[in-house]
Amino acid sequence: MRDITLRNITSTGSLLPAGVILCNETNPCTNFKFENVNMRSKLWDTLGIGYITHFAEGIATNSFPDPMLKPPGYYNDPKNRVLDAEMDPTQWLTSEFLFSKLSKIASGLDFNFDIIEYQNMIIEA
Repeated sequence: MRDITLRNITSTGSLLPAGVILCNETNPCTNFKFENVNMRSKLWDTLGIGYITHFAEGIATNSFPDPMLKPPGYYNDPKNRVLDAEMDPTQWLTSEFLFSKLSKIASGLDFNFDIIEYQNMIIEA
């Protein structure tokens, strides 16, 4: 895939991560453009997991979360054609990863929060 533009897109409250861009290391996706693309989810934003992106190049402006596109031309060098460890979804099931995310969430919690509001947030997610 190449020359894909997403512009002025907003999504809120999804039960799934922001998106999945799976390309091939021998034929990477090129020239992706994300302009004003905002994909919000209380669950995934809290966990810090946005897009799952493999072997895609492009530019993102004013977009959340970051689609983690590599800069144009990045995969022209074959040594760069390796999967980034943070983009490997199998790591998300490890106890280390889950604990690090829970620690991050707990450190940011305001313990004067309204328990009903928190329960509703979990139910919505």
